[in-house]
Amino acid sequence: MKTILYTFLSIFLTFTTSCNSSRYRIIETEGHTIPMDSLQKETNDTDFIAAVDNYKAQVDSIANQVIGHSAIFMDIQRPQSLLSNYTSDLLCDKVSEYSKEKCDFAIMNIGGIRTSLSKGEITIGDIFNIFPFENSLCLIKLKGNDVKKIFESIASREGEGVSKEIQMTITSDNKIKNVTINGKNIDDNRIYTIATIDYLANGNDGMDAFKNATERKDIPVHLRDAMLDEVKKQEAASKPLNSKMDNRLIYEK
Repeated sequence: MKTILYTFLSIFLTFTTSCNSSRYRIIETEGHTIPMDSLQKETNDTDFIAAVDNYKAQVDSIANQVIGHSAIFMDIQRPQSLLSNYTSDLLCDKVSEYSKEKCDFAIMNIGGIRTSLSKGEITIGDIFNIFPFENSLCLIKLKGNDVKKIFESIASREGEGVSKEIQMTITSDNKIKNVTINGKNIDDNRIYTIATIDYLANGNDGMDAFKNATERKDIPVHLRDAMLDEVKKQEAASKPLNSKMDNRLIYEK
């Protein structure tokens, strides 16, 4: 039986006093996910049980909708995996589509993909579990010498999600042995167009070089929604999702 995940939002307030009047101000929000399954402690609070059951029914009616199929089980791991490969290729295609600019390649962080995709039916809940964050699509233009720094960071982390245009070998001491884009060496002075997500474009997960972008375009589409749309599109065409391993990232252990 699938575990249903519920997300709760904690709001932190500060208390301020001004002219003998009191008011609250939100200073921080934090979200977290709690699995609601048979392991949860039982409660005799009937009102609470009724509220949760009502909420669960509403969530289930949406989350359990089957929107597509996967031909294979897609795992998630470093240096590359079926699901990170699929996600990175999708990211490259979707950013190119929405921005109307051809992207040279895409980069997706492994940490942004939270679980694997099972073979068979794909539900809306599956996609939310895989992509629980509010990551949006982003186009970055970056000079070649900064692109090299991005790949150095990827090597230091033993791999991240990269699209099929990349061929990269990482040594056992987490250094770059070689890297090409569409079969060509990186030109230090060329401006490359890169598809990614806003989280990485902001310099997170060691991607500091993205802050040196010569141009940035934020696309108001969540990666999760792009994936949902793609699953539905492939299902309408009677095409199950598929992926494959290739030589885009090789880690020499």
